[in-house]
Amino acid sequence: MATKIDVSALTITTEEASEIGAAILEGEFTNGELANLHEIMTGVEHKKQIPFVGKIADSLKLAAGCVPGEAGTLAFTEKTWDPIKLTTRFTHCADDLNNLLKIFSKAKKVNPDFYDRIGSEELGLVASRVGTMLRETLPIKIWFSDTAAEVHGSGGVLTTGVDKTLYNPFNGLWKQIFAAIPSGDYFVDIAKNAEASYAAQALSADIAFDTLESMYEAADERLREDPDAKFYLTRSLADNYRQTIRTDTKGAGFVERMENGTPVLYFEGIKIEIMYVWDRFIKANQDNGTKWNIPHRALLTTPANIPVGTLASEDFEELDSFYDKKSKSNIMDVAFSLDAKFLEDYMAVAAY
Repeated sequence: MATKIDVSALTITTEEASEIGAAILEGEFTNGELANLHEIMTGVEHKKQIPFVGKIADSLKLAAGCVPGEAGTLAFTEKTWDPIKLTTRFTHCADDLNNLLKIFSKAKKVNPDFYDRIGSEELGLVASRVGTMLRETLPIKIWFSDTAAEVHGSGGVLTTGVDKTLYNPFNGLWKQIFAAIPSGDYFVDIAKNAEASYAAQALSADIAFDTLESMYEAADERLREDPDAKFYLTRSLADNYRQTIRTDTKGAGFVERMENGTPVLYFEGIKIEIMYVWDRFIKANQDNGTKWNIPHRALLTTPANIPVGTLASEDFEELDSFYDKKSKSNIMDVAFSLDAKFLEDYMAVAAY
């Protein structure tokens, strides 16, 4: 079994650094902590119910006789968790590394030290990069999964050549939002999305401000008064909004301020989360060669209304690493269950 550590692009010399710290690692994207964007539900099993308790309508009336009038019914509805299992395996054979790669040559003898690399620097490196992969990939699975995923030309929106099986294990949040809010009171249209070219899809001045204003006005009172409400925006909209508030005089609720050294945007006092992962995924994987698929998106909701479900949140962080003596391979397995749910329409406003 060949190693998954590819050093073919390195120029190896006898003066190569001997410590792992000398290896320059590719910078990882920052998608934001899942718990900051979603409520994390653990202990989620297949077909576990998410019950919704309705309201009893006002039935208080002037008393007439000894027997009070009957109240209305209390209706229950439900959605159902349907988590799927996601897995991958990383297999590494130490003998397949270039013999001149000194940064990983730490074994004192060939058998068994050389082959068993559990706890070694190169497996530590692999573990860190697997962690990076999970941090970058989980938001994509959560937002863009679609059981009907197809490539452009076959009825879908994925870029030709993209492996659709990476994105079709379950229906992610955007697939659910498109189905729940295709139009109506909680929908705001962004006309630029329908344009036929990249250039025509570019946002003109103030579009983001106008979109957020329409979303805020469309929001149900229960959403507007929720202290956990947030705007989730593509970078394209956030940049357009930032340009507006920097060039126009707006009230105190429309600001960009520094928090812990990071600029944070607000609209009517509601925090804006910039979803860079949306822009990256759309540009890389939903491009038909002429335009992008709905490149400008926004959602006003709460983390509790877009929860992520798993059996155990620790599964996102724990790797099963072991050494197989027969194949002389070091194996690292990743496995966890995952689902995401868009819960109540009235607790959201979608713009796309």
